Amino acid sequence: MKELIIKKYVCDELIGTHLNDSHYDILVQDNCDLYSEDSFDGTKKDESNIIFKFRKNVFDDKKMNDAYEAFKGAAIITDQRGSAAGQRIERNESDDIVQRDWVSDKHLEIVKAFANYQPTLVDEKPIDVLENINLKYGNNKNEIGNTQSKSVNRGLTWFKNATVDIGWKFEDWENEINGKDFNQLKEESQFILKTKISSTDYANKVMSGVLGSLGRYPRLPFCRQTIYTRENSDKIKKGYPFIQDLAKYFEKLLPNRYNAQLNQSKKVDDSFIIPETPFTTITVNKNFRTAAHRDAGDLSEGFSNLLVLSNDKNYTGGYLVLPEYRVAVDVRPGDLLLINNHDGIHGNTDFSGEIGYERISLVCYFRENMIECGEEKYERLRYDFCHKFLKSKKDHPNWTPNWSGTFPKMWESELWYDYLKENGGEEMLNKYHSDISSSDVNLENFFER
Repeated sequence: MKELIIKKYVCDELIGTHLNDSHYDILVQDNCDLYSEDSFDGTKKDESNIIFKFRKNVFDDKKMNDAYEAFKGAAIITDQRGSAAGQRIERNESDDIVQRDWVSDKHLEIVKAFANYQPTLVDEKPIDVLENINLKYGNNKNEIGNTQSKSVNRGLTWFKNATVDIGWKFEDWENEINGKDFNQLKEESQFILKTKISSTDYANKVMSGVLGSLGRYPRLPFCRQTIYTRENSDKIKKGYPFIQDLAKYFEKLLPNRYNAQLNQSKKVDDSFIIPETPFTTITVNKNFRTAAHRDAGDLSEGFSNLLVLSNDKNYTGGYLVLPEYRVAVDVRPGDLLLINNHDGIHGNTDFSGEIGYERISLVCYFRENMIECGEEKYERLRYDFCHKFLKSKKDHPNWTPNWSGTFPKMWESELWYDYLKENGGEEMLNKYHSDISSSDVNLENFFER
């Protein structure tokens, strides 16, 4: 078995770009361990500096096929994969996956420059500000997602009904800048930011999804199983033996990392853990060439586990590249790659195959914020409180027809304490809110917060 010890090189400028053959010197196709060279001990090889462990042909064909059928449906069209989805491209209505109308970095910088303009001692004119920005971007007419510089705009889009539908074009507004003063441009720029640009951050659309469990999120402040998991529980169970075999290899190859992850998984309700594993979550990608990125949200002291599944059609390429080490790995169905996706930049080379081929990659991990989760019943009550009780409570001061059912300090409110006590019992109230009982809070005090 090959062992590599390689010095890590900084290449953060690659994040968000697609990697290719020029980004690696070594292609790993057989059993191999890669370690990051330690600055004090160049021969060090242990779990503290391990980058990946790769093993060929370790999985049973039947279990792989069962997992393929069980998990492939989790990959859906999504625009929530951030830099992993690659540099943003313009809308093309002929594409199978329609891209969004992106706000370019240059356009956003121009708008913000005038919206936030402060007078200087220099006799500056609006055209001077515009020309300086244009000079920065040169003649590049498609400066969308400019990851070679520090991008000011990672994924904002134009509101179609406030631009295209009414015949408004940024270029027309830009061409009129020279005939206006800073006060007028400041007012107009602030109006553009407020009414014509979506505040939601998007990425390109790709085929990707999640099964297993997810932690709390500001707009979804409750732990829960993913929709695919809830709606396909019997189907998914058929793929669990494959993941359980993976967990055994994880324990054997990286016992310290495994035990650290297992200990954290024991703190989480069993309903949020994939049975007989230390994993809460599996990311499922279908024919998705990931751009250079680092994974976020996984347990830092744990480790990611990467696998590839496919149908019976052939494909080539799709090497996983680690540009910081100039190494790529050819992960094929049946192979196992334990990899430090959390700290290391990684992405795929291009791949192709015969008509109808499917390359399904699985990344199994423990989501770090799952440690915050309460028991399944408690988290379900948090969901019901937001999506059933509050959304129907039209006399609440935050209520609107499209309200998400959340408001500041909601988990310290009398409404929540009373709801939890009524539906979960006083024991549950005291368990999760032992510092404040329902009698300590009244509605008048709540609304003064």
